[in-house]
Formats: sequence, structure tokens, C-alpha cells
Amino acid sequence: MKTLMMAASAAVMTITSATAGEWEDSALKQLRTSIPQVVDIQWGQPGSLWLFVMDNGQNRDGLATSACGALSFVEGTPQRRNVVVRVWDAASVTKDNMRGIGYARCSLKP
Repeated sequence: MKTLMMAASAAVMTITSATAGEWEDSALKQLRTSIPQVVDIQWGQPGSLWLFVMDNGQNRDGLATSACGALSFVEGTPQRRNVVVRVWDAASVTKDNMRGIGYARCSLKP
């Protein structure tokens, strides 16, 4: 069962990466350079941005909100695009578990 779930998860990530548009690719590049705490970043699914950072014991909702602000400055931001930003503890990510430490809902306007 775990193997099946891991394979399904990998397939979803592969499909998501393959279908990400130019704006999504630009957003990943910009956020990698503008948010130094980010260890890794990816689109978990369309409209759901995942930031992986080292947990310092603080709530990371503010970091997620900062990412929302940075997304507004990515060239080609779609009008009225809604994005959910989830911040995960990079050290706790395993094949079975991810621990969320921050969250924000963005309503982007170009």
C-alpha cells in the first residue's frame, strides 16, 4: 500500500511539473532567490505552492504571506489567480509524512 501511494504521489508531482506554465516556472525561480530560508520549492499541484524550510520553532505563516507578496511581482501573473502557499518542515519530510509549519491563501492581482 505504501509503495502504491508513493508511486501515485510521484506521478502527480511529475504531471504537475510537466504541465506547469511559464508563470509557474518564473515564480519558482524568483522565490528561490528572493526567500533565503527556502531549502526547496515546488508546485504541489496547480494553485498550491510548497515551500520547504528548516523549522526554527516559529510559526511560518508570515513567510507564506511574504511568498504571496513576492508572487504578485512575477511577470505575467494571471489576473485574479488564487494560490495556496504551504510551508513544510524540510527536516521532517519522509515518504509517509510532511509537517506543516505555515500557511497562507493568496489572491494575486497583476
